[in-house]
Amino acid sequence: MQTNKQNIGTLLKELRTKNGITKYYAEKNGLQQATLNSIENGDKAYTIDSLLKYLDVCKIQIEEFSLKKIVIYLENTKESFTFTASNPQD
Repeated sequence: MQTNKQNIGTLLKELRTKNGITKYYAEKNGLQQATLNSIENGDKAYTIDSLLKYLDVCKIQIEEFSLKKIVIYLENTKESFTFTASNPQD
């Protein structure tokens, strides 16, 4: 069973390939292979800057990667997904 990060990574990979973007193209346009793999495989945490770079290089509009799409995708994969808010004063 995949984790939520892995499911989101799978969704991003599907959007990337739908846009015809290869790993080679992404790397040649400034997205490090390690970053791409980390995001798509859900291996480890990544920064917002890394995610935004991924979306830009892979020609994914932020609307395509909206919360609604993530929720629908996770529902289709029968995964649960919870959001937690952290209190910065803790």
